[in-house]
Amino acid sequence: PLIWDRELKSQDLDSYPRWIIMRVLTFGNMEQTRLVRSYYGDNAIREAIESRGMDERTRFFWHAVLEP
Repeated sequence: PLIWDRELKSQDLDSYPRWIIMRVLTFGNMEQTRLVRSYYGDNAIREAIESRGMDERTRFFWHAVLEP
């Protein structure tokens, strides 16, 4: 499971978007990343990948994916 350190509730999707996005982009599979991208949008993804705590490899990958 992607969220192993806490019980995820539906309201967490809107309360902690950056945390959820970072977790899915780092550890999720293609289907999970598509769902997160669809739910939050590319702007939220861009904000999340610039957050402290996002690993460099994931950040560089998503910069390439989101390039116009």
